[in-house]
Amino acid sequence: MLVLAASTSWAADAPAAKTLKVLSLGSASLTMVWSPRWELEPNAPGLPADSVAFRTEDKLAMLAYLSKGPMREGESGDEGIRLTTSVVAQRYRSQAVEENIELQRMAGERVHGYYFCITDRAPKPDEYKYMCQGMASVDGTLVVFNVLYNDAGKDEAHEVVTAIKSLQLSVKT
Repeated sequence: MLVLAASTSWAADAPAAKTLKVLSLGSASLTMVWSPRWELEPNAPGLPADSVAFRTEDKLAMLAYLSKGPMREGESGDEGIRLTTSVVAQRYRSQAVEENIELQRMAGERVHGYYFCITDRAPKPDEYKYMCQGMASVDGTLVVFNVLYNDAGKDEAHEVVTAIKSLQLSVKT
């Protein structure tokens, strides 16, 4: 089970940044500019039990979650993550407006992976129109993420995907 603790760092004239710590992994820190419109939701209903979730106050503007993924043999390498993400992307092809779902490479100091973004062909009124989903290896630990959003949450969704690129994992010794 993943346990979540959150802490906020403040510096003079600097935007607020929030650090998320997933204790059962040691600690995974996702540092980003934290909008006052976002709410932290550990173990949110309808999401994977072992996830870190956050959303906008308007529940349908943006919802994002990160989960520790199961690492399969050969999956932690760049090519394994690319292939797995590609297979997942193709599962959404019939629902997506995009005819070709392009994979985006994600590379940070300690993060490498792939993600894709799609537009739902026919979202229901209480669903999200857009989704970005991907996998990344953070110092050898697989992290799976989803960012669901509507037009009102587009800026926040972009910030989340950008912040995931700087995810850092600290393992307890």
